[in-house]
Amino acid sequence: MSITHQNIIQKRHTFGVASLAWSPDGTLIASGGTRQISIWDVRSGKTRFTYRSQTLAVAAVAWSPDGRRLACSGNGREIEVWDNPKMPALFRGHTDHVLALAWSPDSSRLASCSSDRTMRVWEAATGHEVAAYRTDTAVALSLAWSPDGKYLACAGGGTMMGVQVWDVASASLASHYRGYPSLVHSVAWSPDGTQLASGGWGTDVHITDAMSGQRLFVCAGRSQATAVMWSPDGRFIAAGNQSSEVWLWDAAHGKHVLTYRGHAQVLGVRAVAWSPDGTYIASGGGDRTTQVWKLA
Repeated sequence: MSITHQNIIQKRHTFGVASLAWSPDGTLIASGGTRQISIWDVRSGKTRFTYRSQTLAVAAVAWSPDGRRLACSGNGREIEVWDNPKMPALFRGHTDHVLALAWSPDSSRLASCSSDRTMRVWEAATGHEVAAYRTDTAVALSLAWSPDGKYLACAGGGTMMGVQVWDVASASLASHYRGYPSLVHSVAWSPDGTQLASGGWGTDVHITDAMSGQRLFVCAGRSQATAVMWSPDGRFIAAGNQSSEVWLWDAAHGKHVLTYRGHAQVLGVRAVAWSPDGTYIASGGGDRTTQVWKLA
């Protein structure tokens, strides 16, 4: 059976979209860009409120799984954590731009990675730094917490970086995939926690065994992947790319099943996020839109 898509809504912004996050109940989306985060209703497209960030360029937005906190970061050294629309808590410790964020599955901890070549873990309630990891000689650009909360995967630049998996409890490197010649922009866990999807230099999305670091297969594309996400049911892998498309593959075999071309070709698709129930896909990019669509 062929797979098609159905457009649901297009939200236009005054900024290019660099990061997206769904609320845990699937009713709201946070779209992050220049100096602000727009929180808007998925059904109506209306903006509920806007967070004014201290950072010039918001690179990462992450909603805690319990829905209580929204974190953002970018070209500043601080992480802003909002549980009050008027005044965020500031998590301080990085010495350079904070490029990616990820909440632990139980919402008790927030992980971050930075141009200072460290990955740090923070206590969500207090902002206390509980761990710091050196991510080798390259800069980490993306990170993701394993579904069981035991591991952190990070990806970034250079052959020494690739995709690393860290054991959170022991602060030790569990596996290291070096299958890219240069930048790895994005990494995502499979819902069962056994595999990782990553995309970056080149046109393919690589699927690897999370614990051994061995490549299992590739999802062949035609443009450099900028954002990779696994569907909540584990059936599909989605990747935004520099050609302003979103490609979907069958996660079992890497077969291409759909290309979404709803975005104008301006600076690529920078962010992709599945709704918590797996029904919808949100994508955002340089054309200053967040678009919500679903498979049909």
